[in-house]
Amino acid sequence: MKQNIRYIVVHSTHTLPTELYQSLSYHYIIHRNGKVVTGKELTASDGCILVAYVGGIDKGRKVCDTKTSEQSESLFNKLITLSEKYPEAKIVSADEVFGKENFPGFNVKEWIKNFIPFSLNRA
Repeated sequence: MKQNIRYIVVHSTHTLPTELYQSLSYHYIIHRNGKVVTGKELTASDGCILVAYVGGIDKGRKVCDTKTSEQSESLFNKLITLSEKYPEAKIVSADEVFGKENFPGFNVKEWIKNFIPFSLNRA
């Protein structure tokens, strides 16, 4: 199957930790414990891969960065793996592609640039 993946898009689910999240509208979902679950199947017609971390809002339902350290590590690793598999694809924030109401709660480009993986952080 020929893939025409142009973007790897970072989302949040915009849910609280106590809310169950079961939607399969994303290709990959990263739970608070860092576990990565495969959601919807990637098809030949998909132009982007959707990766979401569970969270992205505070108790007042204001959009913010709620990633746990486990989610950060898993998200970074998933983005690296996907960018190696799809080297032409740009990693972008959901709001860049789907509008500001899809902001995942953090600046994706800055986060990637400054993220230090746990394995390197222990040195």
